Amino acid sequence: MYVQEFGAECAFPNQRRVYLSYLDSVKYLRPGIKAATGEALCTFVYHEILIGYLEYCKQRGFTSCYIWARPPLEGDNIFYCNPTIQTTRTSDKLREWCLAMIRKATKEEIVVELTNLYDHFFITTGECKAKVTASRLPYFDGDYWPGVAEDMVNQLHQEEDDQKLQKKGNAKKIIRKRALEAAGHTDLSGNASEDDMLMQKLGETIYPMEEDFIMVHLQYSCSNCRSFMSSGKRWACHQCRSFYICDKCYSAEQELEERERHPSNSRETHELHPVDIVGVPEETKDGDGIIESKFFDTRHAFLSLCQENHYQFDTLRRAKHSSMMVLYRLHNPTVV
Repeated sequence: MYVQEFGAECAFPNQRRVYLSYLDSVKYLRPGIKAATGEALCTFVYHEILIGYLEYCKQRGFTSCYIWARPPLEGDNIFYCNPTIQTTRTSDKLREWCLAMIRKATKEEIVVELTNLYDHFFITTGECKAKVTASRLPYFDGDYWPGVAEDMVNQLHQEEDDQKLQKKGNAKKIIRKRALEAAGHTDLSGNASEDDMLMQKLGETIYPMEEDFIMVHLQYSCSNCRSFMSSGKRWACHQCRSFYICDKCYSAEQELEERERHPSNSRETHELHPVDIVGVPEETKDGDGIIESKFFDTRHAFLSLCQENHYQFDTLRRAKHSSMMVLYRLHNPTVV
């Protein structure tokens, strides 16, 4: 499993976020029986490993975990030469496998909420006041949206350059402004409109596969500003399901007239109750020592190591030898 952890010392929007980058296994777990839960024993074991990792992240103070439930492309595996009997899951089955694990973690009160990238960052419904902007999206190496966004930005710049060359920019700018106005955007200045256009195009691209971009909440997020709450108090409404706001939004709420307070679409005013946020450490540092090794820094480096040394996993015998040699390399990094 390859993960990217962005601790409390990182800048926003990656602060306290975890990205599950790559996940791979070889089908040798025995016995090949079903667990007491009715699922395959290997599924039960792998779920427990992931749930344990999510719990560890929560204890260290991370607020959310992001999973792109995409079947690996050819050559995207972590292990070199997977068993021929092992089939690749379809996108639907892989997503359901991940969601089943998250449902277990929710029952164990490790996960507090499950959403997806599109619903959290591209949709503003109800009393959400968060701005739809690319600056709020966490940026992970190898993730889907950063690559697509960079292509879209280049495309927008190319369109602007073409407009200047052809001197026909006015008509296209009017069309662009109309599209932004139709989407509800009011600030149509240069930088703002480019950000809005990017988010509009990105949203249109992500929407058809929104369920594949899983977002696991390890801490509660504010229903108004959508930021994760890791200190102070969260203000909960006992009459509404899953409505929580942070200290900052609560202070802003108190300055509003009663008819403008929560809930905004009702004549009634609901009382908000404070809940102390405890158990979230200020620092997210790992207490375990880090073993440095250039062979394990990236998936490509590990794959190259296995290919060059024929550490294959296509048979049980080879998998045992490869595992032993991989561990030897890990604990003896200076060996050539």
